[in-house]
Amino acid sequence: MVSTKLVTAEDIAAMGSDAPYELIEGVLHEVSPSWIMPSIIAQTISGWLAPFVRERRLGFISGEEGGFLLRRDPDTVVAPDLAFVAKQRIPKDYDFRSFFPGPPDLAVEVVSFSDTSADVLRKLAVYAAADTPVVWVIYPTQKAVTIHALGEPPRTFGEQDVLKGGEVLPGFELSVSEIFRLPTDE
Repeated sequence: MVSTKLVTAEDIAAMGSDAPYELIEGVLHEVSPSWIMPSIIAQTISGWLAPFVRERRLGFISGEEGGFLLRRDPDTVVAPDLAFVAKQRIPKDYDFRSFFPGPPDLAVEVVSFSDTSADVLRKLAVYAAADTPVVWVIYPTQKAVTIHALGEPPRTFGEQDVLKGGEVLPGFELSVSEIFRLPTDE
């Protein structure tokens, strides 16, 4: 019988911030660089979301290098393309020099051209198991966004629609067409 040592959150942290992995139930999953479009989309959303969060002092926004420790024994650490955590969920003694202990309130995953449907479903299952309140899955090719909220069926929005922050970010609104606007679209 072959046994494989499971990787822990501490092991992945020791690899440094440039380690191109997420940790799912103790197993490393490589996260490789993508074409530029998914990054532009994540930064576009951040550009709208960050001022909203900052001006209202709602919590914090993290990017694709921000790790969230979703589970222990075996450990699961994910790094959404973009995430929001509400201020009231930040532990009083949290020093921001470790993985955030728990899921984000909002995780945004931009599907890259190399992601398979199985990859997306696996990631959604990980977020659901951690009780992540809301996950936005962005599909650049279809120019669509699917919102997965706990206890609700998924809802898909097209370019003519407006995303709303709901209970996680009350008052936040973003036109889906803005998400997919490229610098050359002017």
